[in-house]
Amino acid sequence: MSNADALLLFAETLTAAGLVLNGPLIADGGTHRCGVEGKPRGRDGAYRIHLDAPACCWWRNWITGDTGTKSATPEKDMSPAERQTLRERIAAARKATEEEQAKRNAAAAKLARILWERATPAPDSHPYLARKRVPAPGLRQDGQGRLVVPVRDAEGGLASLHSSCRKSPPTARTSSL
Repeated sequence: MSNADALLLFAETLTAAGLVLNGPLIADGGTHRCGVEGKPRGRDGAYRIHLDAPACCWWRNWITGDTGTKSATPEKDMSPAERQTLRERIAAARKATEEEQAKRNAAAAKLARILWERATPAPDSHPYLARKRVPAPGLRQDGQGRLVVPVRDAEGGLASLHSSCRKSPPTARTSSL
């Protein structure tokens, strides 16, 4: 199968998986983000294409949860060397994806720590907390009065933040997160 035929096959496969391809496919073995059905300008889809033998692609649609792979050559028609290459490529791609996710998680945790340190303790009189009749221990509010709730990882470290849209009444403070 020619590279052009493989790209056509992969484009059809990605489109059938709900990915929206706004331009030509990039077949450099790297991860490329794209839109998905319902969010064509977003980045909720991803794909990775290799054209060297055996030509193959991987995709993920974060909206539907669908993920998959497609090879231009059926596995039964691959040589043992091609099967081994494909297994090694899949293992390397999995490792790269895990490393990318770990970097994103670390960056999110770092930003969460910065924002958490800038936030001030939330008072029990915060309108949302008062309506719910719950105390504020452990909660903070940003400079606009929105509640900020820590999201912790399994070890208890700050992994992310959840911020409500509910604001307390305006205060004399003008700084914001």
